[in-house]
Amino acid sequence: MDAREAALRRAHDHAVRWLASLSDRRVPARASVDEIVRALGVELPEGPSDPADVVDLLATACEPGLSAFPSGRFYG
Repeated sequence: MDAREAALRRAHDHAVRWLASLSDRRVPARASVDEIVRALGVELPEGPSDPADVVDLLATACEPGLSAFPSGRFYG
């Protein structure tokens, strides 16, 4: 499996977990924009990062800032 395919699989796994958790989540975001920025970090890496690791960072850091609204007409 190449790096791109691994990253896509990881993104799929995060999406499946997110959708499965919607019925147990409160709708409002649990974190502010500032908290998300801190979770992402302000320093850029010195070199390339593994794409799957980038997907994990984005999913983990940004998830608390998403609204849990299970509708195809809402982009949270």
